[in-house]
Parts: sequence; structure tokens; C-alpha cells
Amino acid sequence: MELKDFIKATIKDISNAVTELNEEMSDKGLLVNPIPENHQDGMVYSQDGRWLQKIDFNVSVSFCFPLRPYNPH
Repeated sequence: MELKDFIKATIKDISNAVTELNEEMSDKGLLVNPIPENHQDGMVYSQDGRWLQKIDFNVSVSFCFPLRPYNPH
């Protein structure tokens, strides 16, 4: 898989996960990736007045390959 295809697939998966999570948790008031409305005292609020909290993910991708072709014999 080419890197660009991996990146596209990963972003699509994240977007789909956010949509699914918003649908599944809407009755609990959870909203992922809302549109920020305003900033006050270093805080960011949504259009309906909810305080927004940023969540960061640290993800790495690695690929290992043998230095020489594998020969079991």
C-alpha cells in the first residue's frame, strides 16, 4: 500500500469513527469535533455554550523489512 493510500484510509476511518461516536453518544450529550463559537479567558466554547476540550493522539507507523531475502533452507 502506498503511503498516500494509507493516509487517505486512516483519515476516512477517523472521520467515520467520529460520526458513529456522535450518533451513539448523542443521548449522553457527547459531541466530538463541534464547531467552536467563541473564546473566553483561554477557554473555547461550542455554539450551544459547551466548553470544548482538545484531545491529542500520538500515533506512529513503522515498517520493518529484512536486510536480505528470507531463505528458510
